[in-house]
Amino acid sequence: MFEFVQFTGERNMREPAAADFIKRMNVHFCATQVANAADKFVEVGDHFKHGSPADKWYEFVKTDTTMATERGNWDAFSTAFRTRFKGATPVAKPRGQLEAELSRMRIAIRDLMCGTVHVKDKDVYILVDFVDRVRDAVADLGASGSYTGLWDFYNGLPPVLQEAVGGIVPASWAAMWAELDGVPQSKVEITTAQHRMQCNERTFNAIFPVLAATCIALLPVRDCQ
Repeated sequence: MFEFVQFTGERNMREPAAADFIKRMNVHFCATQVANAADKFVEVGDHFKHGSPADKWYEFVKTDTTMATERGNWDAFSTAFRTRFKGATPVAKPRGQLEAELSRMRIAIRDLMCGTVHVKDKDVYILVDFVDRVRDAVADLGASGSYTGLWDFYNGLPPVLQEAVGGIVPASWAAMWAELDGVPQSKVEITTAQHRMQCNERTFNAIFPVLAATCIALLPVRDCQ
């Protein structure tokens, strides 16, 4: 079922990018068998919030004599739409900053205890999601064969994952994520179960003396004669 998408074109509005909006509309037109360019132009207008920049631009396209091509040709409309609402170009981060952010990526044993996380309409294991995010960050940086920041990253891993990569820092980021990707989920579950038991035991040991002292204090005082 097609999820109705509204587009405003307003700055700082959380909505799909213009290019993604057009892609969704193309999927919708394909599913509903809307092939005529004029019909597409009419229907897309229903997805612009009334009074928004996108709606005002659409009204301009609909009435201006210079925009006749855009009204009658969906590809021309799509191109003009993406150009008008392309948004600001994000500031590129320096490579050194990206390397530092990569080396500071962390996953704790308490994160692993959560089991799964919802990603892109499906549940995946926490570790799988973490490895995917590391892989994406390395790919964006173009550092798969690099060693930069790997030591700090390794030191930030919980012991179970340090052991899983052989107890030593791998030779490259590519080797690191390959090792992490091969960690069996069963090993993660056993380790997190043990950690949970240890936490429960420490909690019990910490509160037991207090509970015992409280119980003794509440005991009725008997007159020993």
